[in-house]
Amino acid sequence: MFNERSKDILFCSLTFIAASAVLITSFSYQPASAYFPQLLAIFIAILAVTLGINRLKASADPTADAEAEKSRDLADLAGFAKVVISILAYTGLMLVVGFPLATFLFLSLTMVISGERRPLLVLPVALGLTGLLYFLFFWFLGVYPPEALLFELI
Repeated sequence: MFNERSKDILFCSLTFIAASAVLITSFSYQPASAYFPQLLAIFIAILAVTLGINRLKASADPTADAEAEKSRDLADLAGFAKVVISILAYTGLMLVVGFPLATFLFLSLTMVISGERRPLLVLPVALGLTGLLYFLFFWFLGVYPPEALLFELI
């Protein structure tokens, strides 16, 4: 079983490899198109190397309780599952009711689940972010919005 230090070092190695692959691949792009992926890949590689060096310098903790580590792993897995399920539900809801309504509901529920209970804060923030995303993607960038099943039936 991996301890936290080993997991971090493995993650850093895989992240560095992925960033290197993106960097190498981006050299085949047009110069104007390659700038952002190259910059992002270099930044991610630097972060991976920095974290990896910090974790290599840290001493391994042999006194770590295996049971506590196992419960932490299960809690991490449950958190990951919640995120994946919520994103899949958002995507499915978007296909049924459309982007604006699905995004508003997703943002509102995410804020409520995260602990924010004031509706006078949750609703305007969710509405504002939904409007900002709608403007950014569908008006400014010219991306076509996903088709919704609900509006096809009406």
